[in-house]
Amino acid sequence: ITDATAAAATWMATTVPTVKPADLVAKVRALMPHSINVRRAVVTLAGGEFDFAETNGYEYNSETDTYTVYDADGLIKVVAEINAGNLDANVVLVADIDLNGKAYTPIAPGDKNATVGYTGTFDGQGYAIKNFTSSQTTNGSNGPGAGFIQLAGACTVKNVTFVNPVVEGVRGTAVVIAKTVGGEKTQTVTIENCNIINGKA
Repeated sequence: ITDATAAAATWMATTVPTVKPADLVAKVRALMPHSINVRRAVVTLAGGEFDFAETNGYEYNSETDTYTVYDADGLIKVVAEINAGNLDANVVLVADIDLNGKAYTPIAPGDKNATVGYTGTFDGQGYAIKNFTSSQTTNGSNGPGAGFIQLAGACTVKNVTFVNPVVEGVRGTAVVIAKTVGGEKTQTVTIENCNIINGKA
């Protein structure tokens, strides 16, 4: 890996200084052993450290079932994958995520009569999620809620600050978790070291 990284750095130093991040990642991948899937490259130059993530905005570790998220588009794609059937996946942020102007679908959408909700760990690692919006207009105590996570099983959300969230709904609205599977008395949900700044719910 060291040899491959050095070769990539040499290549970048002798190429156009405005090399595209995707090109850098592709070059590092080409120089790595085929068993290693490279989606991110960190290069240290005289001007500082430059961290290039592949354009999909996230990477996935199948051994730990963990998504590492780099940007807003990455988070949206990760949530889509979780909602497609990987509700026990873990998520780790490595940057602030600004969802301003983005259409955000909550994690684990559904009403509280559903049999499954999100059961993974979402760790913000001290970063912020900014400007997300969630809304629903269905009335009734069993209807879908509105929140960053719409329906929770035994999950954990920690170390994240929600900045300027807008959560609107008729019943079951909350910034972090809207509702739990089967009602609030049947699930153990952990919310740890989370903050809300300028929230509207």
